[in-house]
Amino acid sequence: MAEVLPDEDGHYLLPSVVRYLEKGGRRIGRVAKEEAALDPRNTIASVKRFMGRGKSEVEGA
Repeated sequence: MAEVLPDEDGHYLLPSVVRYLEKGGRRIGRVAKEEAALDPRNTIASVKRFMGRGKSEVEGA
């Protein structure tokens, strides 16, 4: 049987969000989602729904 483990804050869901920081660092999950408005150009969200699609299919999405 599968078991879902909580993160260090007790949350069971990890948002699919990554924020790339200067000097090679990154924020992942909930923290990246919370900081997305501060740095939208370096934050990636919902990537899984675009995987396997061409550039013309995702432009403006």
